[in-house]
Amino acid sequence: MAWINEIRLTGSGKKDAVIRFQPGPNVVAGDSDTGKSYLLRCIDFVLGAKEMTKVIEEASGYEHVRLELRNDDEGVLTLERHLTGGDVRAYAVPISEVVAQSASDEPHSDNNDASKQDPKGEEILAWKRQGASKARDITSRVFPFMGMPEEVRLRSNDKGKTQRLSIRTLSPVFLLDEAMIIGEQSPVLFGGYDLTARKRMFSYVLTGTDDSGVIAQEKREIVQAEISAKLSLIDDLLTPIEKRLEGDTTVDDEDNSASRVDTTIEKLSSLLSETEDERTRLRDERREQLRLQQRAESQLIAIDELLGRYHLLDKRYSSDLERLDFIAEGTHFFDGLQDSVCPLCGQQMDGDVHTHDEGGGITDVASVYQSARAEAAKIQGLQKDLQQAITDLSARWNARDEERKTAAFEIARIDMRMDTVLGPARRRTRTTLDELVQRRLEFQTLKSDRDEVERLRALKEELAKQLPKGSAKQTWAPIDPVAVTALSRVIEFCFEKLVLA
Repeated sequence: MAWINEIRLTGSGKKDAVIRFQPGPNVVAGDSDTGKSYLLRCIDFVLGAKEMTKVIEEASGYEHVRLELRNDDEGVLTLERHLTGGDVRAYAVPISEVVAQSASDEPHSDNNDASKQDPKGEEILAWKRQGASKARDITSRVFPFMGMPEEVRLRSNDKGKTQRLSIRTLSPVFLLDEAMIIGEQSPVLFGGYDLTARKRMFSYVLTGTDDSGVIAQEKREIVQAEISAKLSLIDDLLTPIEKRLEGDTTVDDEDNSASRVDTTIEKLSSLLSETEDERTRLRDERREQLRLQQRAESQLIAIDELLGRYHLLDKRYSSDLERLDFIAEGTHFFDGLQDSVCPLCGQQMDGDVHTHDEGGGITDVASVYQSARAEAAKIQGLQKDLQQAITDLSARWNARDEERKTAAFEIARIDMRMDTVLGPARRRTRTTLDELVQRRLEFQTLKSDRDEVERLRALKEELAKQLPKGSAKQTWAPIDPVAVTALSRVIEFCFEKLVLA
């Protein structure tokens, strides 16, 4: 529980006006025009009234009004507001410390005084929340101090709309002036535009249960406008779809056509896959034949080079054999030569004994002949081997040339197969398949349009059923009779105790 402990008016050069209270009910009594109503207005002003609704001559010169609250947990809360208006300052210390702090903040005070420290828990609170603002206001600070939730929701009308409970809505429960006391009407449940909210506030005070779980009923006009807008939107969506569906085939025809198209697409896709597999196989085969052709051509070049060299060597052997044959045949003509100058030593060959022993020359004709024949036999053997090698190389050249021709023929056959058969067939299949896929997409679009039309029409019918036929008033339970009875007994007990006193 919390209570007002002190109210104080302060001003520069003015003596503080102070009134203190005790825990529990307090009664301020006095003659007329002594400030009783002004005191109540000060409390209301600090708790968030827009302005001071009453001005008295005695209050002239005062600047601030301060309200000190205390609770059972020995907590202290001081609220301060300038009498001209504005936001509210909150402190977690008594009024006396706030006033002392304000005095120490004057220019002539000692700057090194430790009392100049800011009061604990100082906070600036909005005097009232504006619109959808969530700023901290007086209620946000006072309710938790009083042991209440910061956010309490109360139903404000019969349709279940709720509003936030503020400290000023709650204040008529604990702040009563003379008119409220002597009046015949309840100080809480009197008439007015906010009667429902005040009733629910009184119920919350009695039971401690608010209306945060209430589901508000939307206004009939708002609901009707929302549903009408949705129906208009559905009509706008239906118009182009229904126009596209005009003159099309029936659903059964579409299903049959779509089934046939699906079957044809499956067959063409399988054929295209087989064609692609054959193309892959032919490309691999062509690659292998091209490799064989290139290998055969490289071997032919090497064999041609060797054959050229071997033919040159064979001509050299033939030339050597002709020279040796000439030497061998020439030995038979040495005896029939006439006297003449020796081509070897330059001596006259006149019938005398003439030798070339001293010069290392030829010893006799027979040895020259034998040497020439022996050398010729050796060269003939080499030439025979060379001829055999040329024959073998020629055979290898013919084999490689045959391989080259075979590979070239296979490459040409594969190219013709791919260019004249598989290529056109693949293009035709691809073109037909694309056309069928496009047609299948058209069938799918038609089916989607029909499904969308059915869904929108069903939604339209459902919304049409939701159009409000009339304003149905919700029924709400009254204030808890058990809590009212308990309050009545407490009042009765207090009254009897007062009478006896």
